Amino acid sequence: LTLSRGTSKVLDLKGNIISTTTPTSNTTYVFDFSAGSPDWGVTGVSTGQSISESLATGSANAVTVVTSGTLTASLDSSSPSEKWYAAGSSGITVGIFKFNGTNEDLAVTDLSLQLPNTASSTAADITKLSLYDGTTLISTKLNPPFTSNREQFTLPTSGAGSFVIPKNTSKLLTVQADLAKISTGEAGLAGHLISIATTTTATHHRSLGLQSGTAANISGSASASTGVRYFRSVPKVASVSVPTTTLVVGTNVVYKFSVAADSAYDVALQKFTFTIATSNVNLTALKLINKTDGEKIIDQSVSPTSTLGEITVDTTEGYSSGWVTIPKGTTHTFELSGTVTDAAAGTSGGTITVQLDGDAQVRVRLLPGRG
Repeated sequence: LTLSRGTSKVLDLKGNIISTTTPTSNTTYVFDFSAGSPDWGVTGVSTGQSISESLATGSANAVTVVTSGTLTASLDSSSPSEKWYAAGSSGITVGIFKFNGTNEDLAVTDLSLQLPNTASSTAADITKLSLYDGTTLISTKLNPPFTSNREQFTLPTSGAGSFVIPKNTSKLLTVQADLAKISTGEAGLAGHLISIATTTTATHHRSLGLQSGTAANISGSASASTGVRYFRSVPKVASVSVPTTTLVVGTNVVYKFSVAADSAYDVALQKFTFTIATSNVNLTALKLINKTDGEKIIDQSVSPTSTLGEITVDTTEGYSSGWVTIPKGTTHTFELSGTVTDAAAGTSGGTITVQLDGDAQVRVRLLPGRG
């Protein structure tokens, strides 16, 4: 090794690990830099004289030998919370799983998914199940049977359809589903909640180390996703601006909103709940009308509590069936009004704030065609 005057060089120490002999897995090596003679000898090129070298000794980083990499699966934090969809919707994300690999590139060869919520979902709820690496389709199955509540995927180790996690990194696997239709002769059931998880049996999930050639079980069992719930149709609610934000003594429109029915089927509404806050005014005699449907009265002369106004369809008013039906693919606008009076003589600057509340309860009205 010759160094020109005034220059420097960097030396790398490399070696091959022989798998058929010692060292075995988890053997650790630490190489250090010796202090000099007799390990080092330096001679001037032009003079031929020995040179006393000045060496800075120190140990290199530890190197640990392992037989293969490891892969762990878990439910990722980006997996969506529960959402509602119309029956027949396609490409719905039902879960996102994180695979974390160490020590070498790892290819998932076997993956098993299950429906953990068997009380409210079956294989009949899913017409197609697909696996994605980002936006790249890895594998898909039509009408997956989930035999013994398990759907097994077998993936190649390279090329199209493979799912490879580079060493010491993580990757997300997205599971999407097409939902069954709900109507006469179809398998779908309104209100079913479809969540997804990896099975708890370790041997159902396998990976292959692409450097070591070692096949191993994937560690961990991913928690069940929150999932998606589906119905024959779903409503989409939006706030609409009121005619004026100035209050007067007398009748005032205090809230306005629209409800759109999905194109899949009609939507039927029965109850509306509003959170109401007032300051320096009184609000009485609530009245809710459907502006789109000939301004039919849903209910009127409703006295709200201090913070809550509940309106149920009055069968003696505009809707004798007790339901407000919005035809599929259409939008209806509703208007809530009430009588406003001053809280006390001479007061001014009163305000009213109204919010239409959501409903966490799942209720299915069994219309013709299974709900």
